[in-house]
Amino acid sequence: FEFKGEKALEQGLYMLILENKTFLDFPITEDQDFAMLTDSAFLVMNLKIKGSKENAAFSDFQKNMTYSQKVSAGLRQRLTANKNNPDSLKIINDKLQAMKKDLDKFNAKIIKENPNTFTAKFIKATQEIEVPNPPKDAKGNIKDSLFQYLYYKNHYFDNIDFTDERLMRMPFLQMKIDNFFNKVVIQIPDSILKEIDALILRAGNNLKMRRFLTAGLLNFYEKNKYMGMENVVVGIADAYYFSGKASWADTTFLRKLKDRVDKMRPNLMGKVGPDLQRLETNTGEWASLSMLNTDAIVLVFWEPNCNHCQKVIPKLHQLYSKYKDKSLSVFAFYTQSDTLEWKRFIEQHDLTDWVNVYDRHNFTNFRNLYDVFTTPTIYILDKKRSIIARKIDVEAIDKFLTHYFDELKKNDLR
Repeated sequence: FEFKGEKALEQGLYMLILENKTFLDFPITEDQDFAMLTDSAFLVMNLKIKGSKENAAFSDFQKNMTYSQKVSAGLRQRLTANKNNPDSLKIINDKLQAMKKDLDKFNAKIIKENPNTFTAKFIKATQEIEVPNPPKDAKGNIKDSLFQYLYYKNHYFDNIDFTDERLMRMPFLQMKIDNFFNKVVIQIPDSILKEIDALILRAGNNLKMRRFLTAGLLNFYEKNKYMGMENVVVGIADAYYFSGKASWADTTFLRKLKDRVDKMRPNLMGKVGPDLQRLETNTGEWASLSMLNTDAIVLVFWEPNCNHCQKVIPKLHQLYSKYKDKSLSVFAFYTQSDTLEWKRFIEQHDLTDWVNVYDRHNFTNFRNLYDVFTTPTIYILDKKRSIIARKIDVEAIDKFLTHYFDELKKNDLR
């Protein structure tokens, strides 16, 4: 078949997929006038290139990689079969190491013979960095136990040229970025934001790559389920979108993002939770969140007609009974207005030892202050009302409180 057009294709890695679901990767670069000849029975190993030195080099890389993977798979099967034979294991491992050296040498040759091409940058990007041994003192003791981790983190992206937008169009770049932020970076918002800034800086003046990284990371953390990642979303929005650096973002997107961030900003982890004042209780009194002075406060927004609440609230009460003697209180905020059903549920489930409140006229603006658009929504605050857990699942509260009160006890002992 022939594929042609008047407009050049965007450069990067493309995939040819046949009806039998076999596929072939190949680069599209500046010179887009070339031919490929192969056999559908074995696309990669039978491939021949006409009219493109770079595609020929990429094909050589693929063939060698495919062959090496096949031989390595056989050797690894032999490792499993000979797991109780030390001599055989050594011989097989030596063969695997020799194969890796040969593969690295072959790839280095392609990179040297095709400098600054997409193929050379692609091959280099697939290579893991080599982490040196940690420095030792005169007695042979490791000086810094974090040396190898920090080296790996700081050099993780060294083999990727982020100024070359063609690398956006290869399958594993996003996976490599996701792996870095999921498994390499310490899961603390400040640490994450520092690494995001460093990564975007690698794109230099390439606007398309900066957009790819910035928008991708914003989307990644908007979907992230780890507690506290809202701080990262707000940090990215402030640093890049609201500052005017994200020139690609239109006014509609910026308005929607601002609406979302404005709901996150008052209730971010580490911030003092907004006070909820002069609320009516189920017993006809008045209460405010700031009245509570226990070491931990569970702030839960709920309603009795919510199916999920009907399961969560009794579980939460069991946890309260377990920890209340350790200075825990519950500020239970009813989000609706039918007080008859609310009071009935409180009595039926013996929730009378909580501070049960509701906002008859919605004077507190609680939905925006605490981003309450589903129920139940649960926060945990410390004695100073700083938010230490945000939208936490009831299943995670037991472990969280155990750790929290243990840490308080340790600090008291000190």
